[in-house]
Amino acid sequence: MQSTKKFDILLDNILAQAKYFLDNAAEFYPFGVAIDKNKNIKPLGVYLDEEFPDSETVFNQLEKAMLTSLYNNEYIAAAIGTDIIISTALQDRIVQRTAIQIKFYMENSNFETHFFYKKIGPSYSIEKANV
Repeated sequence: MQSTKKFDILLDNILAQAKYFLDNAAEFYPFGVAIDKNKNIKPLGVYLDEEFPDSETVFNQLEKAMLTSLYNNEYIAAAIGTDIIISTALQDRIVQRTAIQIKFYMENSNFETHFFYKKIGPSYSIEKANV
């Protein structure tokens, strides 16, 4: 499977799941998706025995488990979506925007991209961020 196809599969799955979480709960904890060695798409999540765990802890546990599976060749590619806030300096003020950070783990490279989101009417709109 080509890297661009893996990237597109992971990106589409993360954005679709993030939109679902936003439309139904207006927020989300870090979650992931992986492509296993048989080219099946696997949703990834972490359960911590707490009602409101810290997002950084959830991300770290998810990333650790995912990297182990990648190292053991159980997965050929994976990604994690995280709900974040991006602060941007504009003249005399700081503007904060909600965004989805997507971190990709493919072959020998890790990289990330960002998408802003905002509520428009009853659902959320997602657009590519140039960060």
